[in-house]
Amino acid sequence: MCHSRPASLLIVLSFLLSISACGGGGGGGSDGSASYTIGGTVTGAVNSGLALENNGGDTLEVGGVDFEFATKLADGSSYDVTLAALPEHQLCSMENASGTVAGTDVNDVSVLCRSWRSAALIETGTGEAASPQIAFNNDGNAIAVWVQFDGTQDNIWASIYSPGGGWSAAVVIGDENGDARAPQIAIDDDGNAIVVWTQQSTYYNAWIRRYSPDSGWSSEGLIEFNGGDASDPQIAMNNAGNAIIVWVQNEAPPTSPNPLNLWANTYTPGVGSGTAELVEADAGSAQDPQIAFDSAGNAIAVWEQYNGSTWYDIRASVWAPGSGWAMPEDIETIDDGNSFDPQIVIDGDNNATVVWTSSDGTRFNIWANNWSQAAGWGSEDLIETDNAGDAFDPQIAVDSMGNVIAVWRQRLSVGTGYSTVANTYSPNDGWSSAELIEDPSNGSAGNQQIAFDNEGNAIAVWRNSNIWANTWSPISGWDAATLIENDNAGIAVEPQIAFDGTSNAIAVWAESDGTRDNIRANRFE
Repeated sequence: MCHSRPASLLIVLSFLLSISACGGGGGGGSDGSASYTIGGTVTGAVNSGLALENNGGDTLEVGGVDFEFATKLADGSSYDVTLAALPEHQLCSMENASGTVAGTDVNDVSVLCRSWRSAALIETGTGEAASPQIAFNNDGNAIAVWVQFDGTQDNIWASIYSPGGGWSAAVVIGDENGDARAPQIAIDDDGNAIVVWTQQSTYYNAWIRRYSPDSGWSSEGLIEFNGGDASDPQIAMNNAGNAIIVWVQNEAPPTSPNPLNLWANTYTPGVGSGTAELVEADAGSAQDPQIAFDSAGNAIAVWEQYNGSTWYDIRASVWAPGSGWAMPEDIETIDDGNSFDPQIVIDGDNNATVVWTSSDGTRFNIWANNWSQAAGWGSEDLIETDNAGDAFDPQIAVDSMGNVIAVWRQRLSVGTGYSTVANTYSPNDGWSSAELIEDPSNGSAGNQQIAFDNEGNAIAVWRNSNIWANTWSPISGWDAATLIENDNAGIAVEPQIAFDGTSNAIAVWAESDGTRDNIRANRFE
């Protein structure tokens, strides 16, 4: 005869079995030990394509806000969640992505994805606006400057962006008598900024104005008293707030011959501007100067200079605190035609990379050279080998690890419009192969610019009647190009882009509304 067990005994047995199966909160491993899930949340993924990996495998395509890997891990196991693929037109970063399982499920891995927002006006003036520039500091504060007509003359205007407040009302920061042009801006990590430009009096002179978050805009001041027209000022600033400004200037007529020479001046916080000095005094004209600082407080200027007989060459000079400017030297040996449009960056190890355009007698190519404190200048490298069409106007950016991206405009065949082309450089592997990063059928492209964020990602922008952008990451390389403004009332030109310290970016450009050119901006965040 069978006897039934009391119901209370069955409940106790069932409870004990459930505890054994669950391992105290985790799932059961193959050996009966507890195991735990790895997961988290995604913010800002507005496009498809995001994929994650854990410990180099267990790939997970993420289509929503929450995610959880299929493979559970035992207590004490390490986890390392990484990005395997990015959403289209987006860049992503991670927090709490690695650690050790500590007897409970991991659900705090965070993925933050950034995307382009909507383009917007940042000024409401009534005159034509042009030549925008932008600088971002690590805290997410930015300053944009540009030239704008007030009905009588062109002045320098500025607007300040803050993460909590957006764009401030635009203000005039350069309105001396006479037209102003060619503003440039640099900013340090504390948000102190310096703007330089040229403005016409008897001649065009070089001017400077400083911005401090604590006191606002200082008075504007001259940084040279040379006589003759100053043009094309450029500025570099280090995190101590020290700056170097370079420009080209001729002497007051009737001097003959009267070449453009390269000049420089320094700015020191608490002291102000120094005395302008010649960097070179060659008989051949200097043009298109650029300047960059290294982390030790040294700087390198590059420019193009007529060699007195045949062509323009690329030259460079190193500046060091206490000793000033070194003797200029040629950094390229190409003697088949003119070289011009140099650009320079310096990485965190104080190594410099310069790119420029040179003619081989048949077509124009993009070249590069590297400099280090130990070895000086190396040998130039041809960084594109497409001999079908000319290449011009290279721009360059570097990340904290010394990786470099150069972008430029290039004809893919004779008689066609220009397309946006890029090449990447790593300290270990050198230059890779140049590649097209946009659809040539969109029309002729120009005004290419490039910037890196602190995580080794980059964004290139350019104009093609509209403003376009493309993202690059070490994970997947170049994405597909995308429009970042869609106001088709008029042509958009002169884009610029900068990143802050948390991988947010702002692009600014000039765009016609059908009546006048305005300054517009878009945020990548």
